[in-house]
Amino acid sequence: MIAALKKLTFLFIALFAALVLRAQTCDCYENLTALIKETETNYAGFPSKTAVNKAGYTNLKQTLLVKSKAVARYKTCFDILAAYVQFFKDKHFYITYYDVTDIDSVVVHPKSNTYFQQASLKKGFEGTWVNPDKNLTIGIEKKGNNYIGYKLEGTADAYPAGFVYFTLFAKNGKWYALDYNNRTSTSTPVKLYGNLLQFWDFNCWARADSTLLTKKEKKDFAQWKGFDKPVYFEQLNAQTGYLKIGTFSNTDAKIAQVAAENDAAIRKSEKLIIDLRGNSGGSTGWVSILPYIQTNDIYQPLASLRITRSNVAKKLPEIEPFAKGPVPDEYKKYFPESILRLYQIAFDTLQKMQFGFYQIPGAFFPNDQPANSIKKVILLVDEFCGSSTEYFLQLSKQSKKTIIAGTNTFGMMDYEGMSNGTDLPYSKFSVHIPITKSNWTDTAPIDAGGIQPKNRVPAGTVDWIKWAMQL
Repeated sequence: MIAALKKLTFLFIALFAALVLRAQTCDCYENLTALIKETETNYAGFPSKTAVNKAGYTNLKQTLLVKSKAVARYKTCFDILAAYVQFFKDKHFYITYYDVTDIDSVVVHPKSNTYFQQASLKKGFEGTWVNPDKNLTIGIEKKGNNYIGYKLEGTADAYPAGFVYFTLFAKNGKWYALDYNNRTSTSTPVKLYGNLLQFWDFNCWARADSTLLTKKEKKDFAQWKGFDKPVYFEQLNAQTGYLKIGTFSNTDAKIAQVAAENDAAIRKSEKLIIDLRGNSGGSTGWVSILPYIQTNDIYQPLASLRITRSNVAKKLPEIEPFAKGPVPDEYKKYFPESILRLYQIAFDTLQKMQFGFYQIPGAFFPNDQPANSIKKVILLVDEFCGSSTEYFLQLSKQSKKTIIAGTNTFGMMDYEGMSNGTDLPYSKFSVHIPITKSNWTDTAPIDAGGIQPKNRVPAGTVDWIKWAMQL
């Protein structure tokens, strides 16, 4: 059996080694030069971030340019490109590398079932885990200071038993994942939520022994099936409603549906807990729940576009429908005539400006919904909350009945622009450069430490929901 496994492992590694050898040679210097040019020209954070450390930036750039000339492999080149991007300490500014012919094809000999059945392996990372579709079981094993997660059995893919999917590593007291098939300059945070192991809001694993899972853990995990995420409402008691929103990514319709189906119950609650833990952001699904938190009209903070030819070309198509109209009837209350005039001015002005920053108009959210009984809204957050989730939290501060509670958020919203992709010479390098900055960035930036909650959860608290109910 062991001999057969070793033979299979050798053939597996040999196959991918051959694929890698067939890959074209990397011109890393060309790719780095293109990245530097795009960053210096278009990145919204470039002027301020290099002004405070001009010498450090110049030295890093020159060092990396020299190193890049000696690099022939794309994976090694990615490390150089990532080092450049990471200088700016902006998690929205990131680069990825994905190539199915250039993966970390490591296969180990799996530990025995006896090893994984130890009682001590039922609380930390180590142990056996299943995916939401129940077609893959992995084992997580401690290796030195890190952990590796490898295949035990399953039909989710054709990889052999022992194939290593990821490595968990610690950085500044927090845990992150390095995948076998994907490199990204913004590391993927990893956290245990009881008996669920969540990789930001990308994927989730549950302990293979389902008897260990609580009722809520089972409910949350079930909603991850098919790459979906948990979004649901529960009535905790006569006074308290609970709304779980696991992500704002591709869940706009689902959030709207849950809100509509439970509208009466939500409005009758005196206290509403909106659980955003684990929510890394996404889109604008929070629009459907704004009426529950509003005590007044809410104005969208204005973002400032860095004026360059490329940035203006990207922004104009976004604002043209509001500048030239007409807007659909269902949008009119969010874009009244007073705001549409600002869009018209912006559309004309952007085409004339040559440099600097320009504030892009936003939206208006009138407090026009029927009255509700909600006196207090608890927004439960943790260190996974970033991007659009943090944007929603900033908006919520305009309400008089919201309380942000939990821990500091991820810190990923000073500069906007996940959707603004930039091409590099090698197509398998994907870089996203923010072209606008948020209205709080210059005076009260959040990227370094995240948004601080008004009420911080006490260390060691297991049941955050029970704690939030007492606020």
